[in-house]
Amino acid sequence: YLVIMVLNPHLEKLLKLNVYDFKMKEDGLEQTGLIAQEVQKALPNFVSTFEKDGVEFLNVAYARLGAVASIIALKEIEKLREEFKPLKHEVFNSRKK
Repeated sequence: YLVIMVLNPHLEKLLKLNVYDFKMKEDGLEQTGLIAQEVQKALPNFVSTFEKDGVEFLNVAYARLGAVASIIALKEIEKLREEFKPLKHEVFNSRKK
């Protein structure tokens, strides 16, 4: 059976994540991203593990996290638009007078 659950990461959890600039030890490549351990604490479903040379690493699922964050942001924008509508009408109507 397939169990489907509504995954609703809270906006507050996303906002607590920090973005870092870092340089890879192996090749000196500079990148910008999240610290997997921080993401794992807040949103564990977006972090996986893999092993390389006998060492376990964490990996952030950026594509999935970005998609979910975008949807949450759009929902928050829509909430603000709905809250703003009465004010917009009030301002527009006060200008008519």
